[in-house]
Amino acid sequence: TLCYKQTHVKLERGLQLVKEYQEELDTMIHLQEVVSSHRGNEIMKALTVLTAVSTPLTALGALWGMNFKYMPELEWKYSYLIA
Repeated sequence: TLCYKQTHVKLERGLQLVKEYQEELDTMIHLQEVVSSHRGNEIMKALTVLTAVSTPLTALGALWGMNFKYMPELEWKYSYLIA
């Protein structure tokens, strides 16, 4: 019975180690998800800034790049502000 008792103690210790390792792995997986989410947020922030800068420039370039000779609003000084 001493052999069974020692085996039982070793098995309990092994199971406790497995539970602790499982908790450690769960924590590491959660940490990886947090880091990945943070990286994604940083990328989205950079893309938002790029879009906020390029959109008005694109709109102005499109407006000034029109090659229409007969546009009634070209005769008025503040026609684009009113429109």
